[in-house]
Amino acid sequence: MAKIKLTKTELKAQGDALKRFERFLPMLQLKKQQLQVEIAHITARIEEVAAHETTVRDQLNAWVSLFSEGKPPAGIPATPFQKGASEAPPAPFPKGVDAEQTGVCKRGLYDLKSLVRLDRVVTDTSNIAGVAIPVFKSVRTTPAVLDLFETPPWLDAAVATVTRVISLKAERTVLERERELVTIELNMTAQRVNLFEKVKIPECRENIRVIKIALGDMQTASVTRGKIAKGRTRKDEEDAA
Repeated sequence: MAKIKLTKTELKAQGDALKRFERFLPMLQLKKQQLQVEIAHITARIEEVAAHETTVRDQLNAWVSLFSEGKPPAGIPATPFQKGASEAPPAPFPKGVDAEQTGVCKRGLYDLKSLVRLDRVVTDTSNIAGVAIPVFKSVRTTPAVLDLFETPPWLDAAVATVTRVISLKAERTVLERERELVTIELNMTAQRVNLFEKVKIPECRENIRVIKIALGDMQTASVTRGKIAKGRTRKDEEDAA
């Protein structure tokens, strides 16, 4: 504990500090509760999206065998977005959402992920208890250019399913980032609550107690000295008489 001045001015300063801490503590506790509820909500949403993602990934198994024979189906280029092609090369995948992480089939010379290129993950910004977080909106994708006369009809469904997998993966990644940011803020808020509850408020109360005792002792000593001085003065007057 830092050394404090045993004065009335310090007593007032400690009293004002105690009032501030006791006023802010309920607000911090409320914020802590809000953040805990939000983390639980985001976690539930992540689990929901992950379960949906798993279901959609399982649907890709219907097309796995069609891409595992060592050559692309008729009318489909082996690398639809390769350099030198008429289409532009693929843009870099956003952080946390790349071609490897889409988890789609990569068997044979041609894989399902090459049917769709992820161009951009569109997000917005929201605020939760003072924390700015990203909010998933959509994904921008570019499908491979296919010959409709040479490709089988089920390929359109495969493209839609791969796009859905990419979208769900991107949404889950954004939700995980949301949870990370809210968790950081929760940890900071919990530290402040503990600081106020276990350090600052008890410290102020103890300082106030010590100062009041010291001031009381000083007042008692002052009264005692006054009585002694008065007694001596009276005795001197009597002796003089």
